[in-house]
Amino acid sequence: MLDVNDREKFKAYKEQRETFYKTIGKVFCPVLKCDVHFTADGFHHLQFDGSRCERSKVAQYRKFRCIENAVDIIGKSATIQEYRSFTEPIGKVKRDGFRKTSLCRYWAFSSVVGEDLDIRIKAIVRQVGEGQVHFWSVMPTMQVYKKDDGSAVKVVGGIKLQDE
Repeated sequence: MLDVNDREKFKAYKEQRETFYKTIGKVFCPVLKCDVHFTADGFHHLQFDGSRCERSKVAQYRKFRCIENAVDIIGKSATIQEYRSFTEPIGKVKRDGFRKTSLCRYWAFSSVVGEDLDIRIKAIVRQVGEGQVHFWSVMPTMQVYKKDDGSAVKVVGGIKLQDE
C-alpha cells in the first residue's frame, strides 16, 4: 500500500490517477441508456466531501484505486442498487449569502470484484437538474478476508485494498 504520509509519493500517485481519469471521457451506461461523463466535478469529489472539506489521504487513496472499477461497473451494470432524488444547494455562496438549488438525482451501482470476488465496490453517478449524467463517486464498501483457520470475515468500510 502506498504510504499516504509521504507527500511527494502521494502527490505523484494523485497526478497519475488524474491523468488516467481525464482519458476516460464518457462511458455508456446500459441501465440508464445514456452516457455517463467523467468530469472535473467527479474527480474533485473524490478528494473533497460535500462540505468542501478535504477527505483523508487514506480515503482519497481508496477512491483513486477504484476508478477503473467504476468505469467497468457503470459500463456493465444491468440494475440500479440505489436511487435518490432531492433538492440541494449547488455551487458557491453568492454575495447575498444565497446559493442556487437544483433537483439532483443519484444512482448507485455495485459489483463484486477482485481475484477471489472478495471486494464490493459502489459507483455513484449524478444528474443536476436536466444536465448531463456524470460520475460522482466510487468507494469500496465491503471486503471478505480469509482467516488462517479457513473462516471468512466480512469487513464493511475501512477496507485495506491489496497493492496492485
